[in-house]
Amino acid sequence: MAQIAGIKSFVNEWQPIADKIPDSYKETFWSKDKGYLADYVCGDFKDWTVRPNMVFATSLPYSPLHEKIRQLILEKIQQELLTPRGLRTLSPKHPDYKGTYCGNQKERDIAYHQGTVWTWLLGHFAEGYLKIPW
Repeated sequence: MAQIAGIKSFVNEWQPIADKIPDSYKETFWSKDKGYLADYVCGDFKDWTVRPNMVFATSLPYSPLHEKIRQLILEKIQQELLTPRGLRTLSPKHPDYKGTYCGNQKERDIAYHQGTVWTWLLGHFAEGYLKIPW
């Protein structure tokens, strides 16, 4: 926006930092061996649980990731999270996966982000998918 607005001093100050974001993001979250993004990173720890958070890196307008990486992420999501009704909040391959959202309040709270399917995530999956020339 600063470039469009012609604010050269702002662009000159922040462009070098912005240019580093794609490589830094990839270095922080991507695993070539696994073919998907870490769910979260805390210091040196990376959580490789397969969850739908990574779909946003494929769908948002300014993804820091190259097309091939986004394609691999979407393939992982298709394999483990995609259902006819939405994306699961956790891969069924994970030991904490809960395939049904039922029971008392405590049981439902435990299942809420451990496999429940969210319809609204389909929009982000579709958006990411349509950006890839398969």
